[in-house]
Amino acid sequence: MASDLDDYKTCVDISKGYLDTALTVHIWFYAITGAIAVYYLNDKELYPYKVFSLILPILLGFGLIIASCKGRLQASALKAKTDEIGRELEIANFPPFDILRQSLLTFCILDVLIVLGLEFLFLSSFSFFSLSFNWSFIILLILNILVAVVLFLFFRDNEQLESKLRKYKAIYIELPGGTFQGEVLDFPGVIMCDKDLDKVRRLLRDELVDRVEKNLSVSKALPIPNSTLTVGKLHLEETICLILTTSTKAQVVAENVDE
Repeated sequence: MASDLDDYKTCVDISKGYLDTALTVHIWFYAITGAIAVYYLNDKELYPYKVFSLILPILLGFGLIIASCKGRLQASALKAKTDEIGRELEIANFPPFDILRQSLLTFCILDVLIVLGLEFLFLSSFSFFSLSFNWSFIILLILNILVAVVLFLFFRDNEQLESKLRKYKAIYIELPGGTFQGEVLDFPGVIMCDKDLDKVRRLLRDELVDRVEKNLSVSKALPIPNSTLTVGKLHLEETICLILTTSTKAQVVAENVDE
């Protein structure tokens, strides 16, 4: 119970840190971008080379767009984990993670608009762009929208996959008499024994799937995966990756083995 409460507090602190970091980074980005834009627009006709100063905020903007998208993914995974622990601890009110997710979405949209404006300023300084102003601007707008849509779809698919993925840590030890015992450390009660190691691994995976599906069928929260758990001398260690294919079904999608 105490460990779960510590994990819950850690998740809440991480969410606060995410939001604080996002605010701080974007405030600096807007300040730097504004300063560079003013520098460029001041006597830009006399000093055409100033246009290249816009490259820095454009690159920073693209980086923040990607970071905001990935941040939403991580915030969603963190929310799912916190909610799961909260249900186990019977906590009535969960932290407002939607504030973090909506803030990151807002930052992402603003960053896209800022980058679009900076690209327009950059390209408008060249003659080939200004000769066909309308068409060039439309093409630039379409390209940026396509990039934004691709990023959105990519991170949305990853977010959906991540929310359904569970990675549990399995260990195997050799007992006296040549018998192998397998156990999923972060899913209590999933233990199997046999003299054939491969059979133990197969039985352990099947038992884990059965236990997961049983919990899902009665709407019972799944144990939180914890890759830091370990024991003494091991014969084999692996990560069993499960994906929740429906509301009550699960299947093994991968195993990462460490001898």
